[in-house]
Amino acid sequence: MSDNAIQELLDKQAIRELVARISRGVDRGDVELLASCYHPDAKEERDGHIREGTSIASEIVESTDNSMESTCHILAQQLIEVRGDKAVAETYATGRHVFKDGRINRTVVRYADRFEKRDGEWKVIYRLAVAEARDIEPAPERPFKGLARRDKSDPTYALFDS
Repeated sequence: MSDNAIQELLDKQAIRELVARISRGVDRGDVELLASCYHPDAKEERDGHIREGTSIASEIVESTDNSMESTCHILAQQLIEVRGDKAVAETYATGRHVFKDGRINRTVVRYADRFEKRDGEWKVIYRLAVAEARDIEPAPERPFKGLARRDKSDPTYALFDS
């Protein structure tokens, strides 16, 4: 295998992990983690909202905190093309989001991303969330209460910190 082919595999893996960190940052309400995924001059478009620059992460987390009790993103197939220090990807995802009033929002979305590798690190320069489906269900009679938390008290933080 050539050095170029190995580098492409390493770059694709770094991008996969980056996309996973974005979902983790949103689901855990972790502004610092989420901000580390975007270049300072990045732009994100979702649901008619355009967010730009260093405020992207705080705006997403604030918006989510204001309306949601919990969020859970599940990433599916992903197509990545690396073009030197630039890359594009399309990632399918489903989500289960619980509104503060208990209603459940189930979503299917495609993330159309552009990435740039600067100083050896891949980050998002542009993200477009393309909504495919959204179904809102009434609140269940007995809401589920699990261990998941939208902050650093979530049990996975101890796992990664150990």
